[in-house]
Amino acid sequence: MEDKSQKILDLMNDDDYVPMKAKEIAMIMRVPKNEYNEFLELLR
Repeated sequence: MEDKSQKILDLMNDDDYVPMKAKEIAMIMRVPKNEYNEFLELLR
């Protein structure tokens, strides 16, 4: 879980990052549908 958190932070700290919806971030990070709810909890 820590690794996933770091990947999200790295994405958001990138100079080219623009605010996006959770679903868009999940698509970029290739989050499987069965892990999407866990991903949302991680974002919160």
